[in-house]
Amino acid sequence: MIWPGSASRLAPAWLGRVIEVAGASVVYGAGSERLEAVRNASFGVRAGEIFGLVGESGCGKSTLLRAIGGLVPLAGGSIAVAGQAIGEARKPRKAGLVQMVFQDPYGSLNPTHTVDRILSEPLLIQGARSTDQRLSKCLREVGLGPEHRYRYPHQLSGGQRQRVAIARALITEPRVLLLDEPTSALDLSVQAEILNLLKRVGRAHELTMLMVSHDLAVIAHMCSRIAVMHVGEIVEMLDVDSLRRGNANHPYTQVLLNASLDGGRREDGSPFRHGRT
Repeated sequence: MIWPGSASRLAPAWLGRVIEVAGASVVYGAGSERLEAVRNASFGVRAGEIFGLVGESGCGKSTLLRAIGGLVPLAGGSIAVAGQAIGEARKPRKAGLVQMVFQDPYGSLNPTHTVDRILSEPLLIQGARSTDQRLSKCLREVGLGPEHRYRYPHQLSGGQRQRVAIARALITEPRVLLLDEPTSALDLSVQAEILNLLKRVGRAHELTMLMVSHDLAVIAHMCSRIAVMHVGEIVEMLDVDSLRRGNANHPYTQVLLNASLDGGRREDGSPFRHGRT
């Protein structure tokens, strides 16, 4: 899925592929405890596209996403976002370019901060003098009202907490959203709401999104292309139409498809069945 006209809002140097991953490797530990979590991963994500990384738990997909976000260092290869290599000092105008939505909304929000402070801090870090209007607008955009503004995370439901996390990611007006299984910790009914919210804000802001999931139904609902990861490697790339038709070449992709035979979603995004793989 690519939002119409999304490339027009990007600077000329950003046109084409907004995210470029070339031979990326991530290693944890050393010696006998050395673990190569990601090996020689390469792909590109076009402006305005929703791209999916799918695979079972422990395959390295979240590690790769965090490397793209600059949260873990590369052991080899390179990653560039909007033409700037990850790891370089970011220019002020690009400081909020990439934002991330994590899997567990409760774990990613400071429990001692109100929603107001959670959303205000990124703006204050960027030097904004007035945050009130942007904060109120962002809350409305994710389906929250003024009554939620001064609540603490423990006073919100799981879905409301994830909406706050999405609002925090949007508040700096990024061009790229990294989504680390943003619905897997939520109830099924809430999952559909959050997925449709992400599609709605993605279209409204013409965002480029990279989404990690183990759920092929989620990927099929959200993404236009996917990369399948297995034991730290990207073993296959295919578009969502090929995924829906079952046209996969790699045996591991076939295993994922067989494990999620009825994992499609209705038009409103609700799951027929939650296909965990």
